[in-house]
Amino acid sequence: MPSRKTDLSQNEKIARLRLIRTENVGPVTFRHLLSRYKTAVNALEILPELAHRGEKNHCAPPVNPKRPKKSKTLKTLAGS
Repeated sequence: MPSRKTDLSQNEKIARLRLIRTENVGPVTFRHLLSRYKTAVNALEILPELAHRGEKNHCAPPVNPKRPKKSKTLKTLAGS
């Protein structure tokens, strides 16, 4: 089994620990962020912006309290 060269700076080691322990960052997201931003330091710098963008895309739709009951909706669809 080939050994991996791991010449990481102390800052990069700490940044990687911080990144993997960040909420909503699992192993797949961790690898994706490292691949895209090359270092954990860079990924941590951009993470707040990514989280802010994600909030806009994952908002729950507003609750509509005036939604018709199911039976009324079915009658309307049936043409009654």
